[in-house]
Amino acid sequence: MLNKIKDFKNKILETKFVKKVIEIYRKLSSNSWVTYVFLLYVIAFLVFGFTLINNSMVIPVSGDFVIQEIPFYYNGYDDWMTTLKTGKFPLWDEQAMLGVNNIGANSFYYLFNIFFLPVLLFPRDLIPQAQAFMIITKIVLAGVGMRKLLEKFNVSLPTITVIGIAYAFCGWNFFYLWFNHFFEIAVLMPFFLLAIEIVLRERKALPLIFTIALVGITNYFFLIAFCFTGVIYALFRYFQRLKDMDEMQYVLIKDGRTSKIHVRYEILLKGIMSFVLGLL
Repeated sequence: MLNKIKDFKNKILETKFVKKVIEIYRKLSSNSWVTYVFLLYVIAFLVFGFTLINNSMVIPVSGDFVIQEIPFYYNGYDDWMTTLKTGKFPLWDEQAMLGVNNIGANSFYYLFNIFFLPVLLFPRDLIPQAQAFMIITKIVLAGVGMRKLLEKFNVSLPTITVIGIAYAFCGWNFFYLWFNHFFEIAVLMPFFLLAIEIVLRERKALPLIFTIALVGITNYFFLIAFCFTGVIYALFRYFQRLKDMDEMQYVLIKDGRTSKIHVRYEILLKGIMSFVLGLL
């Protein structure tokens, strides 16, 4: 009997489909990033698993999440679908009291939020389930962002893995499950600091310009805090890296003449330019 089971097992393992699956699995598991993201999703599903199973795959957090966040998403879904079908965006929202400026009132909550827009890909009846999936995805992205940031500081892989997971499941994220749009800040902050590091280390301004613009679109309320804390962080890291910058001087050849360019001034100029253009 055991021999027959072993023979059957070997026949399955020898099929082309199974071999291909095993090959793909080995390639993916050899990539530390794939393993890390998979681990974050597994932990998140374990954390919310009981709630999801008992609530039709919904995470029904009490308070404003049920009273505001879910109805807001239905309202935003209808507005965007109206825009896609008619080509006209509703500038006046009649769903709130006597009506409100749609952009002025709702862009704080969800209207242009990059974590709300994927919900439009789901059927309207599955909006609460889509919200649950996005909550888990935001947790994963927060962990990804923190790991990417720490890699810039040459921290060991086990350490950044532990810190990334701890950040993904930190108290802020769980406390603000009820106020869904505050959750996005934990996702964007590591990428924001990473973009500043890219300016300081690689003299590339585009990532910071894009990140600041993305923060403003996602949640303008926190854009002010990001800019103030970002400037403080950037100045601290700028002066911390002055010695490294002096070693990065290079020569500019123009009209047959050569002149030394001080990288520290270039980085300072690109940093200021990034903040200004990002805000615009």
